[in-house]
Amino acid sequence: MYSTSSRCRAPFPNFQLRLDYRATFLRFFVTVFAVREYWVWWRTWRFPNWTAVQRVAKVCHKVPESALVAGGIALGCLALSILIVRWLTQPRMNYWLQPREDDSFAMPFAFRLGGSEKVEAEWPARRREGRSWRPGTLVLTNTRFCFFPFAWDAEPWTVRRDDLLQSLSTTPAPTMSWGLVDGLPDRLVHRRDAEAEVFALLDPFAVLDRVAPGRFAPQATVTPKAPLHHQEAFL
Repeated sequence: MYSTSSRCRAPFPNFQLRLDYRATFLRFFVTVFAVREYWVWWRTWRFPNWTAVQRVAKVCHKVPESALVAGGIALGCLALSILIVRWLTQPRMNYWLQPREDDSFAMPFAFRLGGSEKVEAEWPARRREGRSWRPGTLVLTNTRFCFFPFAWDAEPWTVRRDDLLQSLSTTPAPTMSWGLVDGLPDRLVHRRDAEAEVFALLDPFAVLDRVAPGRFAPQATVTPKAPLHHQEAFL
């Protein structure tokens, strides 16, 4: 018997979340500017004797002031967004991509090894199930590729290792915060007929390299990076 509680984790590189500076600033600027100009327009109705031309002139007169206020608030929100991504989002995603088994729960996830079967590597990962991601461990042996979830009521997922060469690949991870933050590690995908099993983990290319060393090139599927002048890389 082999249990995932006695594991030897492979080393993981740090991924980097990137915040789109330009898009973040523009969204805050446009929102604040539009709200303030509407507020100016609304305040003109305190003067019922004003004509429509006077109201429009008042709104246009406040445009430079609204732009200055919106720019200041947008810069402040941008700075706050940078801190949130760096100190909150990045650590939380790093923790989410490395789920840990609760030892106090004493889940003996185990499988029987054949006479010539041995464990080569294992990775903390999450398997997509509908709209949720179940935590568990990906285990690679010399004959099989398995996922053992951290739940008593969930069945392990397994596939023969010989079937991985043509069915295992990666796909870019989606962006976060309406496209303002990217840089998540690619998803690991196993396709069989019309079905696809998707796994989230820190380094999917480490799995591909163990399955077929040198065959998979990370540069082929990495999400293109935004220009340096409007992105932030977090170490």
